[in-house]
Amino acid sequence: MKKLTTLLLCLSFSVQSMAGLIVTADASDYTVGDTININLSYQADAPLGGLIDKNFDALTWFTFTDSTADFASISLPAQYTADTDPFETVDYDSFSDEWLYSLSTFGTDAPFDTADMLLDLGTLSFVAKDAGDFMFDITSAYLMDVGSFYDDNLFGSQTLKINAVGTKPNDVPEPPMVAILLLGLLAIRKAKKS
Repeated sequence: MKKLTTLLLCLSFSVQSMAGLIVTADASDYTVGDTININLSYQADAPLGGLIDKNFDALTWFTFTDSTADFASISLPAQYTADTDPFETVDYDSFSDEWLYSLSTFGTDAPFDTADMLLDLGTLSFVAKDAGDFMFDITSAYLMDVGSFYDDNLFGSQTLKINAVGTKPNDVPEPPMVAILLLGLLAIRKAKKS
């Protein structure tokens, strides 16, 4: 199996363009069939315990290059327990041609300690399927709670670009044209000798 090697390049990674939203990938090298994990977090400017309620909604609209990867799944970190009662979905909206990742908590506990300033929003997983550029763009996002916290300054475009180099393992290389011509000439010569 031939490997598909990719380099992870962060383009337009600016906290100012996505106030508080942090987007990272778990690795820089992938092969076809590997999982690409995109981690989403919210960086607060104050401890979360005094800023946001334990029950909150986080909505993130995104697009990605579906010619080089397929969406696979979403996973939440360990702090999202039965007591936090999380509900997460990822849906594709064909009208806007965007994906929506929605995370809500309804439980009796918060998925963060009161002194934490970083809120982990989960991991979106994709499966690498072809060579080329894999672009992950956040087109809009907001975070709000049932009380008074609301941050919609998460608009703009944040891009992670994975530059893939190589061929798919299922591709069979084409023989060079000169080799085909030589084989044809040899076949003709052998046929004339017979």
